[in-house]
Amino acid sequence: MISIEEVIYPISLEFFMREIFEVEPRKFDGFRCTPLITDEDLPLLVKAITEVCPNRLRVNCGGQVLLPPRNVVPTQLQDWAMAHYENGSTIILNYVEAIDLKCGKFARCLGESLGAKVSLTVFATPENSQGFVPHFDTLDVFVIQQSGSKLWSLGESAITLPTLKQGGLISFPDDEPPKTADFVLNEGETLYIPRGVIHWAKTSADASIHITADIGTASMGDVLSEANRLIQSVELTTQKKETNRLAILAKKPSFNPIELVEALLSVERVDNLYEESILKKWQKKVL
Repeated sequence: MISIEEVIYPISLEFFMREIFEVEPRKFDGFRCTPLITDEDLPLLVKAITEVCPNRLRVNCGGQVLLPPRNVVPTQLQDWAMAHYENGSTIILNYVEAIDLKCGKFARCLGESLGAKVSLTVFATPENSQGFVPHFDTLDVFVIQQSGSKLWSLGESAITLPTLKQGGLISFPDDEPPKTADFVLNEGETLYIPRGVIHWAKTSADASIHITADIGTASMGDVLSEANRLIQSVELTTQKKETNRLAILAKKPSFNPIELVEALLSVERVDNLYEESILKKWQKKVL
């Protein structure tokens, strides 16, 4: 099973979290990760997704989302997806950790190491094709190449550490935005892309399958929101308005940071605030 140490080899997890995470992109090619998904697995995964949860299947071509046929049985949806793949479209399979044991174990292991909610998405792109136009993500991602190769282009950060509500495509007068780096990702290699960094990718002579590990962290706002919820819960239970100090602070135009610390310390189980906010934030995201 792939570990976080293998994904980011040769640097340490401590260095990654301190110097790279949510700071800058980085390619890791010191250790070739064993693929979780092979070319032979693709039709099997498509079959499993269409039978269990068909809305986790997407197909893109040149930045356009292709709408699946309605009122069809799983086999017809499978044939539709594979036919578009053969004609140059990218197949996207969301939340594969829920249907594949190896992917599930890897997502849990990665999440425990990073203190985050991790979900996995499979992208399968045929040769000489591009599924997405330049865009940025609202989650930090590890791109782990499973088979073939892919050329990744990176631009500047469109938004510094965007929230989930700040996602969107980027418009440029030219076909592509200014590049800051190009990476060819080969089988077993990994690319880390912080949220907000513009990126796009395409294949050449080789078809490509890669997995993105989407890293769902909790922001300071999420933590404060959860703290406020807990304080309000105490207030409703005890009917003591003076306990709701964080809610009062939130309404003030400015406040002393010491007041914020004192308010947070008034919350029971303050050590669990980060974990509580992650659970609260992501419990509705997994289908």
